[in-house]
Amino acid sequence: MRGGRRLTGDEKHDYEAFIAAENSIVDALVAAKYTLKAALEIVGLSKSSWHYRHHPRRRKRDDGSACHVSPKQLTAAQRKTVAALLVAGKRKHHSVARIFFDHLDGDGEMVASLRTFYRVHAQLRAQNPLAYVPTPRRSTRGVPVVAASSPGQVLCWDITWLPASFMSKGFHLYTVLDLFSRKIVGWTIQPRQMKSVATDLIKAVIKEQRLHGHDVRVVHTDNGGVMTSHSMRTMLDENGVELSLIRPNVSNDNPYEESSHRTLKHHRFALESYRDIAQAEQVVGRIIEAYNHRDRHSGLNYYTPDEVYTGKWKQILARRRAKEQRYYQAHPTRRPAVSAYKAPPQLVGINIGRDLAVYQRV
Repeated sequence: MRGGRRLTGDEKHDYEAFIAAENSIVDALVAAKYTLKAALEIVGLSKSSWHYRHHPRRRKRDDGSACHVSPKQLTAAQRKTVAALLVAGKRKHHSVARIFFDHLDGDGEMVASLRTFYRVHAQLRAQNPLAYVPTPRRSTRGVPVVAASSPGQVLCWDITWLPASFMSKGFHLYTVLDLFSRKIVGWTIQPRQMKSVATDLIKAVIKEQRLHGHDVRVVHTDNGGVMTSHSMRTMLDENGVELSLIRPNVSNDNPYEESSHRTLKHHRFALESYRDIAQAEQVVGRIIEAYNHRDRHSGLNYYTPDEVYTGKWKQILARRRAKEQRYYQAHPTRRPAVSAYKAPPQLVGINIGRDLAVYQRV
């Protein structure tokens, strides 16, 4: 019955009677020359309970606040002053510390401590978020938007890690992807990330694309030091290619590269770890060969990247529809409203929006 829950009328009466009986037993034992400690042990009552029974804590209001006022508490006028300073400072996008020290170094007297400013600041946020103007985050780079309507226009590239036989050791796989066809048009495996290797790889891929009659306009990549090095920027400027970078900590800005890396590392031919770079090159080469030339991609309407890259998809689509036509001539009751076989997407982009994702119907 010593629990902290609120008692009903009958329970309260029984509890008070129990407390009175307990007090009388303790008093009788003390009168019989027992020490208070021994008497409490006999009754089974702790010293703290006996103390607070005779020295009760201050009662609280219904809202849970103490009835007494702490001498450290701000007055209503002081709290209003601190709140006004915080709101005015936050509208200028100042931090709480900046607001406090501007106030401290000003002409007026100090109203409250830095810790009190933080406390009132937290109360403002909790009680009325509209009165609190948060400090904006560091200005971020705009959303990158890249699109390709033919092979070779946009190249995406990135570096991923390949596990080695030792826990603390691994290799770095560089891959360059043609955005329109998703074909991996360049790759290398190195023991570490190197600016010179990355620059030479992208330069060689751009040269090869131009030999195939493609005009590379944009190279889209991550924000790493290898991707944004001076040598890389200089090389791209010399070749008239624009560098497009993802936003910091936004992997969705390079989704096709991220997807291809997952496919390569979890491919049916992939290994859990690689003994050395030679083995990694052999296995990864086999995976990329299958990825480019034999594995059909649902995002390409079940053509291989090489078929889209070279334009062979047009002949394949014609054969598919011819076979479909013959099939439905033999089974006219099964004919659907539209053909199930379509061309690959004729505009592929990153952050272009659903309304721009158009498909060519041949």
